[in-house]
Amino acid sequence: NIAQNLGWDVDALRSWKRSREEHHDDTFIIGARNDNDVEKTICSDLEFILSLLLFIILTSLLLWGAIVIDFRESVTNKTSKTFLLSALLAPPGAILRWQLSKLNGYNVNNPKWKWVPFGTLAANLIASIISALSSAIELRFEDDDLLKIWMSALRTGFAGSLSTVSTFAAETHGLMRLLPRKLYGYYYSIGSLVLACILGVASYVWAI
Repeated sequence: NIAQNLGWDVDALRSWKRSREEHHDDTFIIGARNDNDVEKTICSDLEFILSLLLFIILTSLLLWGAIVIDFRESVTNKTSKTFLLSALLAPPGAILRWQLSKLNGYNVNNPKWKWVPFGTLAANLIASIISALSSAIELRFEDDDLLKIWMSALRTGFAGSLSTVSTFAAETHGLMRLLPRKLYGYYYSIGSLVLACILGVASYVWAI
Protein backbone atom coordinates (compact mmCIF):
# COMPACT_ATOMS: atom_id res chain seq x y z
CA ASN A 1 0.00 0.00 0.00
CA ILE A 2 2.81 2.41 0.81
CA ALA A 3 4.51 1.69 -2.53
CA GLN A 4 1.25 2.25 -4.40
CA ASN A 5 0.66 5.53 -2.61
CA LEU A 6 4.14 6.69 -3.60
CA GLY A 7 3.40 5.89 -7.24
CA TRP A 8 5.70 2.87 -7.65
CA ASP A 9 4.93 0.10 -10.14
CA VAL A 10 4.19 -2.74 -7.69
CA ASP A 11 4.12 -5.44 -10.37
CA ALA A 12 7.54 -4.40 -11.60
CA LEU A 13 8.91 -4.47 -8.05
CA ARG A 14 7.53 -7.98 -7.46
CA SER A 15 9.01 -9.22 -10.72
CA TRP A 16 12.39 -7.72 -9.80
CA LYS A 17 12.23 -9.35 -6.34
CA ARG A 18 11.48 -12.78 -7.82
CA SER A 19 14.37 -12.48 -10.27
CA ARG A 20 16.73 -11.51 -7.44
CA GLU A 21 15.58 -14.46 -5.32
CA GLU A 22 16.08 -16.89 -8.21
CA HIS A 23 19.53 -15.47 -8.79
CA HIS A 24 20.57 -15.86 -5.14
CA ASP A 25 19.37 -19.45 -5.07
CA ASP A 26 22.35 -20.37 -7.23
CA THR A 27 25.16 -21.19 -4.83
CA PHE A 28 28.68 -20.21 -5.77
CA ILE A 29 32.09 -19.75 -4.21
CA ILE A 30 33.58 -16.29 -4.33
CA GLY A 31 36.77 -16.24 -6.37
CA ALA A 32 36.15 -19.64 -7.97
CA ARG A 33 35.95 -19.88 -11.74
CA ASN A 34 34.44 -22.78 -13.56
CA ASP A 35 34.96 -23.89 -17.14
CA ASN A 36 32.03 -21.82 -18.37
CA ASP A 37 33.53 -18.65 -16.90
CA VAL A 38 36.86 -19.37 -18.59
CA GLU A 39 35.15 -20.00 -21.91
CA LYS A 40 33.17 -16.78 -21.60
CA THR A 41 36.34 -14.85 -20.84
CA ILE A 42 38.11 -16.33 -23.87
CA CYS A 43 35.13 -15.57 -26.10
CA SER A 44 35.01 -12.00 -24.82
CA ASP A 45 38.71 -11.52 -25.52
CA LEU A 46 38.33 -12.93 -29.03
CA GLU A 47 35.34 -10.70 -29.71
CA PHE A 48 37.30 -7.66 -28.55
CA ILE A 49 40.30 -8.54 -30.74
CA LEU A 50 38.11 -9.18 -33.79
CA SER A 51 36.19 -5.96 -33.22
CA LEU A 52 39.43 -4.02 -32.89
CA LEU A 53 40.84 -5.56 -36.08
CA LEU A 54 37.62 -4.80 -37.95
CA PHE A 55 37.69 -1.21 -36.71
CA ILE A 56 41.33 -0.79 -37.83
CA ILE A 57 40.61 -2.26 -41.26
CA LEU A 58 37.54 -0.11 -41.83
CA THR A 59 39.33 3.02 -40.60
CA SER A 60 42.27 2.29 -42.92
CA LEU A 61 39.92 1.86 -45.87
CA LEU A 62 38.17 5.12 -45.06
CA LEU A 63 41.49 6.95 -44.75
CA TRP A 64 42.61 5.47 -48.05
CA GLY A 65 39.38 6.62 -49.66
CA ALA A 66 39.76 10.09 -48.18
CA ILE A 67 43.27 10.36 -49.64
CA VAL A 68 42.34 8.98 -53.05
CA ILE A 69 39.29 11.22 -53.58
CA ASP A 70 40.50 14.73 -54.42
CA PHE A 71 38.82 18.03 -53.68
CA ARG A 72 37.55 18.90 -57.11
CA GLU A 73 34.49 21.10 -57.50
CA SER A 74 32.11 18.30 -58.38
CA VAL A 75 29.22 17.72 -56.00
CA THR A 76 29.86 13.97 -56.06
CA ASN A 77 33.37 14.27 -54.66
CA LYS A 78 32.25 16.74 -51.97
CA THR A 79 29.51 14.39 -50.88
CA SER A 80 31.86 11.40 -50.86
CA LYS A 81 34.42 13.32 -48.84
CA THR A 82 31.75 14.35 -46.32
CA PHE A 83 30.59 10.73 -45.95
CA LEU A 84 34.13 9.50 -45.43
CA LEU A 85 35.00 12.14 -42.85
CA SER A 86 31.68 11.54 -41.08
CA ALA A 87 32.49 7.85 -40.82
CA LEU A 88 35.92 8.66 -39.40
CA LEU A 89 34.50 11.05 -36.79
CA ALA A 90 31.65 8.75 -35.74
CA PRO A 91 33.69 6.31 -33.56
CA PRO A 92 35.14 9.05 -31.30
CA GLY A 93 31.62 10.39 -30.78
CA ALA A 94 30.31 6.95 -29.87
CA ILE A 95 33.23 6.33 -27.49
CA LEU A 96 32.64 9.68 -25.76
CA ARG A 97 28.95 8.85 -25.33
CA TRP A 98 29.91 5.48 -23.83
CA GLN A 99 32.20 7.19 -21.34
CA LEU A 100 29.57 9.78 -20.46
CA SER A 101 27.02 7.02 -19.87
CA LYS A 102 29.00 6.07 -16.77
CA LEU A 103 27.64 9.24 -15.18
CA ASN A 104 24.13 7.78 -15.26
CA GLY A 105 23.23 6.91 -11.70
CA TYR A 106 26.25 8.81 -10.40
CA ASN A 107 26.11 9.26 -6.64
CA VAL A 108 25.73 13.02 -6.40
CA ASN A 109 25.93 14.83 -3.08
CA ASN A 110 22.25 15.72 -3.14
CA PRO A 111 20.13 12.52 -3.17
CA LYS A 112 17.26 14.46 -4.74
CA TRP A 113 19.10 14.38 -8.09
CA LYS A 114 20.07 10.70 -8.17
CA TRP A 115 17.30 9.95 -10.65
CA VAL A 116 18.77 12.25 -13.32
CA PRO A 117 20.67 10.41 -16.13
CA PHE A 118 23.47 12.99 -16.20
CA GLY A 119 25.51 11.05 -18.78
CA THR A 120 22.77 11.00 -21.41
CA LEU A 121 21.86 14.59 -20.65
CA ALA A 122 25.47 15.74 -21.06
CA ALA A 123 25.90 13.80 -24.32
CA ASN A 124 22.80 15.32 -25.91
CA LEU A 125 23.62 18.84 -24.74
CA ILE A 126 27.21 18.67 -26.00
CA ALA A 127 25.99 17.29 -29.34
CA SER A 128 23.47 20.14 -29.62
CA ILE A 129 26.19 22.73 -29.00
CA ILE A 130 28.52 21.13 -31.55
CA SER A 131 25.76 20.95 -34.17
CA ALA A 132 24.84 24.60 -33.65
CA LEU A 133 28.47 25.77 -33.74
CA SER A 134 29.28 23.78 -36.88
CA SER A 135 26.19 25.12 -38.66
CA ALA A 136 27.08 28.70 -37.74
CA ILE A 137 30.71 28.32 -38.82
CA GLU A 138 29.64 26.66 -42.06
CA LEU A 139 27.34 29.60 -42.83
CA ARG A 140 29.89 32.20 -41.76
CA PHE A 141 32.63 30.82 -44.00
CA GLU A 142 30.42 29.66 -46.85
CA ASP A 143 33.15 30.27 -49.46
CA ASP A 144 35.54 27.79 -47.84
CA ASP A 145 34.53 24.42 -49.30
CA LEU A 146 37.02 22.42 -47.24
CA LEU A 147 35.81 23.95 -43.97
CA LYS A 148 32.20 23.33 -44.94
CA ILE A 149 32.97 19.66 -45.56
CA TRP A 150 34.65 19.31 -42.16
CA MET A 151 31.82 21.10 -40.34
CA SER A 152 29.21 18.94 -42.02
CA ALA A 153 31.17 15.80 -41.14
CA LEU A 154 31.62 16.97 -37.55
CA ARG A 155 27.90 17.60 -37.21
CA THR A 156 26.80 14.37 -38.90
CA GLY A 157 29.51 11.98 -37.73
CA PHE A 158 30.76 13.10 -34.32
CA ALA A 159 27.69 14.90 -32.95
CA GLY A 160 25.35 12.36 -34.52
CA SER A 161 27.10 9.48 -32.77
CA LEU A 162 27.45 11.41 -29.52
CA SER A 163 23.75 12.19 -29.20
CA THR A 164 21.17 9.52 -28.47
CA VAL A 165 17.43 9.68 -28.99
CA SER A 166 16.73 6.02 -28.21
CA THR A 167 18.33 6.11 -24.75
CA PHE A 168 16.66 9.44 -24.01
CA ALA A 169 13.25 8.00 -24.92
CA ALA A 170 13.87 4.79 -22.93
CA GLU A 171 14.95 6.75 -19.84
CA THR A 172 11.95 9.05 -20.09
CA HIS A 173 9.60 6.08 -20.42
CA GLY A 174 11.27 4.35 -17.46
CA LEU A 175 10.94 7.40 -15.23
CA MET A 176 7.29 7.85 -16.18
CA ARG A 177 6.52 4.21 -15.47
CA LEU A 178 8.40 3.72 -12.20
CA LEU A 179 7.66 7.09 -10.64
CA PRO A 180 4.47 8.34 -12.27
CA ARG A 181 3.46 10.62 -9.42
CA LYS A 182 6.87 12.25 -9.13
CA LEU A 183 6.68 13.62 -12.71
CA TYR A 184 10.41 12.95 -13.10
CA GLY A 185 9.87 11.75 -16.67
CA TYR A 186 8.30 15.07 -17.63
CA TYR A 187 10.98 17.06 -15.83
CA TYR A 188 13.72 15.13 -17.61
CA SER A 189 12.23 15.19 -21.12
CA ILE A 190 11.06 18.80 -21.13
CA GLY A 191 14.17 20.01 -19.31
CA SER A 192 16.46 18.26 -21.81
CA LEU A 193 14.67 19.79 -24.80
CA VAL A 194 14.59 23.28 -23.29
CA LEU A 195 18.27 23.20 -22.30
CA ALA A 196 19.30 21.86 -25.72
CA CYS A 197 17.37 24.65 -27.47
CA ILE A 198 18.79 27.38 -25.22
CA LEU A 199 22.39 26.20 -25.51
CA GLY A 200 22.06 25.53 -29.24
CA VAL A 201 20.63 28.97 -30.03
CA ALA A 202 23.16 30.69 -27.77
CA SER A 203 26.05 28.83 -29.43
CA TYR A 204 24.75 29.61 -32.91
CA VAL A 205 24.30 33.32 -32.17
CA TRP A 206 27.76 33.50 -30.57
CA ALA A 207 29.51 31.81 -33.51
CA ILE A 208 27.68 33.56 -36.31
